[in-house]
Amino acid sequence: MRIFTLIVYVILGLLIAWFSSQNFERVTMWLPGGYEANWPFAVYLIVALLLGALPLSIMHSISRWRWRRRVRKLEAALVDRSVPGTIHDGRAVAEPAAPFPPV
Repeated sequence: MRIFTLIVYVILGLLIAWFSSQNFERVTMWLPGGYEANWPFAVYLIVALLLGALPLSIMHSISRWRWRRRVRKLEAALVDRSVPGTIHDGRAVAEPAAPFPPV
């Protein structure tokens, strides 16, 4: 699946590079306060793509952090259950009950 994602990103990057090279004339953009920016269209395109990807990358980072934290907490709970009598997070884990004698 990663190779597929890589191929899609490479194709997308090549298309953006080709489109930018074909539209490299300067474009004037009027900004608030009477300012104006006179840059090549490719610069506007790249800035817009980066600004569009920023919220998604922040959400992805937060999600990964939460999942890592949850996995660490669950792994610690699993270790506590496997080793009887250990203490984790201030709680003592009860000893497992003795098995029933054979009938």
